[in-house]
Amino acid sequence: MVCLWVAWSLGPSLDSVIETTKEGEFNPKTTLQIMDQVITRIQALHERQWIHRGIKPDNFCIGPIGSKSEDMVYLIDFDDAYKYISPYGNHSRDWGDNQGNWNWTSLAVDEGRQTIRWDDMESAGYMAVNFLKGWHGDSSRNSHSTMGSAEKDTSLDDLCKDVPQEFITYLAYCRSLEYTQQPDYDYCRRLFQQVFEREGFRDDGVYDWMAPQSAGESEKLIGQLSSDDVENSEQSEESCSSAGSGADTTVEHSLISQPETTEAGPSQCLGFKTRHVIRD
Repeated sequence: MVCLWVAWSLGPSLDSVIETTKEGEFNPKTTLQIMDQVITRIQALHERQWIHRGIKPDNFCIGPIGSKSEDMVYLIDFDDAYKYISPYGNHSRDWGDNQGNWNWTSLAVDEGRQTIRWDDMESAGYMAVNFLKGWHGDSSRNSHSTMGSAEKDTSLDDLCKDVPQEFITYLAYCRSLEYTQQPDYDYCRRLFQQVFEREGFRDDGVYDWMAPQSAGESEKLIGQLSSDDVENSEQSEESCSSAGSGADTTVEHSLISQPETTEAGPSQCLGFKTRHVIRD
């Protein structure tokens, strides 16, 4: 197993971008387009037999503002990831904590069970609801604890009030999967694509953050990108840890020049911005 330190520059996280919006939310079209990419990124990671265990808005970045990849969503930060298939070909029973992600974990993980594939998908569903409904509640936006309490105490009907039925169907499907069952990623994407088509949205690759902004708003977002890059570079230089405790690792400092492709998409979407990438 190799822990590879990657030094690609990305844009701000979805968390940073949504904080620049007036209502703290994305419009439905942007939310649906994001979810199509998010599911694809998670699928690509799962196909490599890894579970992320940290699915949240902070861990998805867009391409640099104003660049050709501004419409791309990248999955980053694999510090808490672990391989769900053991060397013997069985599903791992590693009961490690899902550290740093309590506010976005699945209901089952909140109840003390280990994270498996459907939990990454369920966490993505909570992200989608928050993107659409905005950051509301009695907790501050920066603490991001509103969804964490809501998912434990609220039915899906209440949690997804005023959002399309497909969001409820998606979360209910994630919760229904068996321990070793592979999520049907195509089915999950189709749920959000149904809403997209029903609303008559145009598949033009335009997102909220591409809308014309005032000079002040643009400078704020670009400045946020610069500060995020510095902070993440410092964090990456401090340490590089493997996804499993006690595993032997080596560290390589390099750039990925030839992107690998998988059934779910190119691997360059699986996590850069000077973050750790776990590879076989």
